[in-house]
Amino acid sequence: MSPQSGRARATPAALAAAVSLAWRAGRRHTLVYSALVLVEAAVPVAAAWLTRTALDVIVDRSSDRAVLVAVAAGLAATGVCSSVLPHLSRYFRQELERRTGRLAQDRLFAAVEGFTGLARFEDPQFLDRMGLAYQSGGSTPSAVVAGALSIGRGLITVLGFLGTLLLVNGLLAVAVLVAALPALVAELRLSRQRAGMLWRIGPAERRELFYRQLLTSVRAAKELRLFGAGRHFRERMTAERRATDAERRALDRRELGTESGLGLLSAVIAGAGLVWAVLSAHDGHLTAGDVVLLATSLVGVQAAIAGLVNEVTAATSTC
Repeated sequence: MSPQSGRARATPAALAAAVSLAWRAGRRHTLVYSALVLVEAAVPVAAAWLTRTALDVIVDRSSDRAVLVAVAAGLAATGVCSSVLPHLSRYFRQELERRTGRLAQDRLFAAVEGFTGLARFEDPQFLDRMGLAYQSGGSTPSAVVAGALSIGRGLITVLGFLGTLLLVNGLLAVAVLVAALPALVAELRLSRQRAGMLWRIGPAERRELFYRQLLTSVRAAKELRLFGAGRHFRERMTAERRATDAERRALDRRELGTESGLGLLSAVIAGAGLVWAVLSAHDGHLTAGDVVLLATSLVGVQAAIAGLVNEVTAATSTC
C-alpha cells in the first residue's frame, strides 16, 4: 500500500476522531463555532444580492421608499456580520482548541499511567512518539475540525455565487466552475511536491543545524580554533544551505508558473463575463444591479474557489 492511498483512507477516520474529541471537549463551543462559520459563508452572497436590489430600486424611482430602507438595513447588517463574525469565530476556535488540548493531554497521560514496567520509557522511539502526540494533540484535532468547517464554508459560498451566475448566464457559471478544476488538480499536485521536497531536504537541514551548533558551541570552540577547522565546517554549512535553497527555489518557480497561469485563466474568464454584462446592459437585457451582481459573483466565486482549493490541499496534508 502506498503512502498516498493509506493517507487517503485515513482521512475520514482522522476527521471523525477529531470531531468526536472536539465534541466531547465542548459541545456548545463546537455548535456555536460551526454556526458562525456557516453564517460567514452566506454573508458575501447575501451582500451581493442586496447590493443588486439596492441599485435596481435606486434606478427605478417609482419603487417604494420602504423597500430601499429595508435593503439598506440588510446591507448594514451584512457589514456588521462581516466585521464581527470573524472575531467571534476566532474566539470560539481558540477556546475549543484549549478545551481539546486539555482533553487530549488528559487522555494521553491516562493511557501512560496504564503501562506496566519501564521498558516503554527506555525506548527512544516510544518517547519520540509520545512527545509528538503531546505536541500535536492539542492543536491538530481542532485544526482538522476547523479545516472541515472551512471547506463547508467554501462550498456554501461557491454554490451560492454559482447559483447567482446561473441565473444571469449559465454558460459563464459553467466556465468558472470548469476553470476551478485545473486549479484543484494543480494545487493538490503542488502540495504533494511540497511534501516531497521537505522530505528530501530534511537530512540536509539536520546537517546544517549540526554544523551551526558546532560552530557556536562552547565545548567545540577550543578545538575549532586550535585546528583551524572553523572555515571547513562553515563551508559545509553553507553548502547544505545552498542545496536546500536550490530545492525550495525550484518548487517556488513551479508554483509561480502554475499559479500565474491559473490566475490568468480566471482573469480572462472574469473579463469576458464583465464585457458581456456591460454590452447586455447597454442593449437593455440586464439592469445595472445585474451587472454589479455579476461582477461581485465573479470575484466572489473565484476567491471562494481559491480558498476552497487551499483548504482541501491543507486538509489532505494534515490528515
